[in-house]
Amino acid sequence: MIEGIGTSFVPADADAEECSPMDWDLARTYTLVFAPTAVALVDMFRFRSRTWRRAGERRPLWFVLVLLAPWLGPGFYFTGARRALRQAVVGQRAEAAATGRPPRREFRVVLAEGEQLDDWRSVHATVAPAAAPSPEEVADQAERDRLTLAYLDDELVGCATVRPPEWDDEGNFLGIATVVVRILPDHRRRGLGTAYLDVELAVARGYAPRRIETVVLAGDDAGLAFAAAHGFEEHERSTPGVEPAVVHLHLAAAPGPD
Repeated sequence: MIEGIGTSFVPADADAEECSPMDWDLARTYTLVFAPTAVALVDMFRFRSRTWRRAGERRPLWFVLVLLAPWLGPGFYFTGARRALRQAVVGQRAEAAATGRPPRREFRVVLAEGEQLDDWRSVHATVAPAAAPSPEEVADQAERDRLTLAYLDDELVGCATVRPPEWDDEGNFLGIATVVVRILPDHRRRGLGTAYLDVELAVARGYAPRRIETVVLAGDDAGLAFAAAHGFEEHERSTPGVEPAVVHLHLAAAPGPD
């Protein structure tokens, strides 16, 4: 059911140009870390006999260099890469404060298991109270379907259901997978619905279905509009008098891999 519909495992509102703000800092840092060490090692082992003869009384210095080489990496990390990372984070926070844009946050999807099923049921009841399942129904559904929760950092923002294709009593493959995504009202219109739907559709396509469907409450105009915007077309409505009234839609595009 797509009610108001939101993974990606990258910051939900990150721009492509902002994903590597310190590439050059890291490149310079690791060049300083590895280049001198590599040159020294090549010199020592390729020309070790000549270098050893020329070293003379300086041989203890070579031993010191060999002992210090393994510490160059951690040393440059804490003085270079770590500082660059800290500067990047400080810069992002300063930019967010100056522009009014919130700092980038991670949007992630996890399987709902054990006590998390209570959170899944809570989100479902909040988004679609008319179709809220009982704890027993959720437990039964978890054995049949793929139930997930969506988080923005550690904040719960939604839940979803993917129902794999089933077979009829005669063993015929029906080939219909159902994807249902729900986003809590306070987190809508931020791109989370689209990100969540993309993840769940990818899972549904993994079952190689003939068709992917979704279900929206008949009175949920925002959910119907969202479904239509993402390629779903209505093909059936529930029988009048049956509650809750729902609309059945299917994905018009081919369900194969992108």
